Amino acid sequence: MAALNTLCNTQKHATLIPFKTDDQVAYVTPGVMFGLRHRWNQQTYELEILDNGGADFSKGGGHFAFSVSFAHDEPVIGGSEPHGLLTGAAIQVERVLKATEIECRRLGLVAPASP
Repeated sequence: MAALNTLCNTQKHATLIPFKTDDQVAYVTPGVMFGLRHRWNQQTYELEILDNGGADFSKGGGHFAFSVSFAHDEPVIGGSEPHGLLTGAAIQVERVLKATEIECRRLGLVAPASP
């Protein structure tokens, strides 16, 4: 319960919103992939392409490819892929809730589960 209390009193949105791009951002078209210099603007929450070599990304039917990870001082969070980290957190929360329900039933605080 103490761990859940600590989690509930943290700045969750400060943890979830900031992210950084990994080393490469690319524009992918059939048969060709262009690596792009970039930076993440933390004030505007935008990925800025620094040099596109004159390429027009509005034509050609390609798409941008990159991955994201959390930027955070906590080593468990920093550098983690959001989907994996949040899925793992959800699994742990479910585990704690189930254990809490079992203990409440054992103490008689909740009616026994019906068959």
